[in-house]
Amino acid sequence: MATLDCYDTLCVGTDADVTKVPCDQSNHNCTFLADGKPKCDPSLVGGKGVECLSGNFICSAETGSALCEYTTSSCYDNKCQGTGDSSTVYIDCDQSTNTCGIEAETGMPLCTPGNIGMGVNCTIDEVNDEYYCQNDLTTGDAVCVYPPKHDCYDTTCTGKEAFNLTVIDCDQSAN
Repeated sequence: MATLDCYDTLCVGTDADVTKVPCDQSNHNCTFLADGKPKCDPSLVGGKGVECLSGNFICSAETGSALCEYTTSSCYDNKCQGTGDSSTVYIDCDQSTNTCGIEAETGMPLCTPGNIGMGVNCTIDEVNDEYYCQNDLTTGDAVCVYPPKHDCYDTTCTGKEAFNLTVIDCDQSAN
């Protein structure tokens, strides 16, 4: 059995009471007694779960059923990399709407639509009050670029075209 990303955390019985027992199915499996009540047994292959198909997720099992919750980013990677003999192969892949995968036999990268892929979160604070996204030309890794703040600002504004001789006071350090 393939290793899954997220596993169920409950066993739900088939008995009249629909009995539930806690069960980390990453290393346990649900079995059922003759009366339909669930039992959590150790297992080398684990139990029920889901494959998330992306590296940027968190597992949620609030209801007992495994669920992949994808985290959003401010900037997304734009390439996928292969593995093994294909580890130097990169393909274009907008990960704001796609995820990277690997072709099992060749290790070639795949771009699969449907879920968001990898990225980074850019934060704004007092020091960095703006950013733009940039991607590495080879790997496609996303980075947040914070332009430097200016330490000198114009103090006047000048009109355009017919008003090009109009000049007003205008402190641009806060505008």
